[in-house]
Amino acid sequence: MTAQTPSLFSKCIAPVEKIIDVFEDAFADVFDQDIRILKPILNYAGNTEGKRLRPILFFLTQGLVGAAELAHVTVAVMLEMLHTVSLIHDDVVDESDQRRGMDTMNARWGNKLAVLTGDYLLAKMLSMGIENGYGAILKRISDVAVEMGRGELMQGFMASQPDISLDYYYAIIEKKTAMLFGVASELAGVVTGQSTAVSDHLYQLGLYFGMSFQIKDDILDLTGNDDVMGKPSGQDLFNGKVNIPLVFAMNTVEEKNKTQLEALLDTQASVQLEDIRQLLDVDKGIELAQQAAREYSDKTRDLLKQFDNSEYRVSIDALLEFNLDRMK
Repeated sequence: MTAQTPSLFSKCIAPVEKIIDVFEDAFADVFDQDIRILKPILNYAGNTEGKRLRPILFFLTQGLVGAAELAHVTVAVMLEMLHTVSLIHDDVVDESDQRRGMDTMNARWGNKLAVLTGDYLLAKMLSMGIENGYGAILKRISDVAVEMGRGELMQGFMASQPDISLDYYYAIIEKKTAMLFGVASELAGVVTGQSTAVSDHLYQLGLYFGMSFQIKDDILDLTGNDDVMGKPSGQDLFNGKVNIPLVFAMNTVEEKNKTQLEALLDTQASVQLEDIRQLLDVDKGIELAQQAAREYSDKTRDLLKQFDNSEYRVSIDALLEFNLDRMK
């Protein structure tokens, strides 16, 4: 993380810092289990040190169009629960051992208990939505959960296949990542009583931010520092996945190199970045991916400018800068 990023993140959350503290307590309560045998694994599942970007965006967007309030903190908890479940299941599928500097659930408890924990948390989220009278909101979150699953399936079917079109890859990251950011912003409009048109506008704002966020994640998978990221760099390559810098790079490569890369991804248990560099101009791909991340960030900013200037708008703008600047 660069020197400026911590202070920049503080700027991002400044208007909602106290609400985020309340959110953290509410989120922790979800994992507080009175059945003794379940306490260790659920406490471990809830003991994450993520950036909480989806709840942060939810509260900031509330402030953008109305007021950031504690009344709907449960909605933020539901959003983060779905994100947590997706990470648990991703780690099982990817056979990952580390995330955010900690052992993954599957590394600590095994695949079976990790999957069951994710299933339990998903059921718990559904129950929370019903208990709190959030039927319509739960429907939107459920819709996004379906699309996230579709995105993961699309990516799974394309594993070890280097010849992926840019449009297809954008469709994958829109579903598996960006839509949850979109619905976080949209629901901020819903709970503050905004019109459908405004809520749809907010969804698009969050979606564009989510696209930029995932593209940046893809870049960091190739360029990140293991110690800073808290997980091994090159995880996508290790699992035979082609991420967006490589998709860009493959658009300029000869067909024979694509064939060689496909064979490499398909047959080699662990693909290293240097193996790829022999076949592709990876640096050019990273440069084009950085440009794409900036373009989606600019699209987000263009939508943001349509709202009145406020501390919330300033913080969301800072969030865009933070994303492009982050090192993990």
